[in-house]
Amino acid sequence: MISALIYANAKDTATIKTKTPDSTMLKAKADSTIHIKAMRYGKYWYSQYILNGTVLTTESLEACLMAYNPSAIELQQYKMVRKHNLHAGIICAAISISAMIAAGIQVNGQSNQTGSLFSRAPVFCSISISGLIAEFISLGGRNDHFDKAISAYNSRF
Repeated sequence: MISALIYANAKDTATIKTKTPDSTMLKAKADSTIHIKAMRYGKYWYSQYILNGTVLTTESLEACLMAYNPSAIELQQYKMVRKHNLHAGIICAAISISAMIAAGIQVNGQSNQTGSLFSRAPVFCSISISGLIAEFISLGGRNDHFDKAISAYNSRF
């Protein structure tokens, strides 16, 4: 677990040092804001967070956001919503898989009847499809609390 040490001095600045092998001192000055820079690696894009010209790691970015109370609240809400979305996605996936298994059992019991698989087990097929849709919605939902945390951090400058 990487921990952060936060020191405050008299000029309304905070120094953040993370315990990593190649850690550097990051000083939040009166004009310091966290900037997001889009970078391209091959055909994929990713975001880099920059403070005072230094690229922030995930741990140091979280340490910066946790140092300021309004951004810390938003960061905690981001983590909570992310956890709830993951749990909802897992539950929906379990329901969908269970309904698929039940539909397969019901269809195998009706192997001499004509018609599609859906017409032989409409309830379980509908539950399975609904579970998949709910899973995609819960896992793909937008969680903008992280952006709000960065905006709250930058609002003090």
